Amino acid sequence: MRQFANICSILALYPPPWHEAVLEAHNLLASCLSSGLSYHNCRHTVQEVLPSAMLLAELNHMDEHETALLLLAALFHDTGFVDRYENNEPVAVAIAEKILDSAGLSSPDIEHVCLLILATTMPQRPQTVLEKILCDADLSTFGRDDFLQRSLDLRQELAAHGTIISLADWFRRQLNFLQNHQYFTEAARQLFSKRKEKNRQILLRELKKYE
Repeated sequence: MRQFANICSILALYPPPWHEAVLEAHNLLASCLSSGLSYHNCRHTVQEVLPSAMLLAELNHMDEHETALLLLAALFHDTGFVDRYENNEPVAVAIAEKILDSAGLSSPDIEHVCLLILATTMPQRPQTVLEKILCDADLSTFGRDDFLQRSLDLRQELAAHGTIISLADWFRRQLNFLQNHQYFTEAARQLFSKRKEKNRQILLRELKKYE
């Protein structure tokens, strides 16, 4: 929860209704997501995406307002999972629009947040610096020490939603994904690439067990 407190401290620079929007989004993630979401859960947003987004914003010298919009988008980007699993980004946009409008954000700011959310749609095709930062933060797990476990969490989540993949095929797919993935910002490449390569080697070792 320390990361979430840090986010709130940044958003505290803005009018009080913003705080209510942050808490409402966090409540959705903490209380309304399916238990079958072993990867796209509150942990993913609060402990992985938000702190990565905040760090990348600092390294890319984003100003306070840009950072606040980025963090709002990070907070809302997976709220669409409360309604459906596939194509959930438009649902997240609708949720963000409603809550942020009630919080008193300007129309341009709301539109900016929504565009950032949509940029996380796979396959990612971000255009702006903020979109690139959010996309990199969303996949920062590739460069984390707990990558293998989080990868297995995603496999379990897919199984809970009807997609069963053998371990051998899963490791093969994950390896292919990592080998073809590249972070969009130089800051993310510097932060995560070394550990990402170690995770690629881990996948190779796991895959060899099935060959």
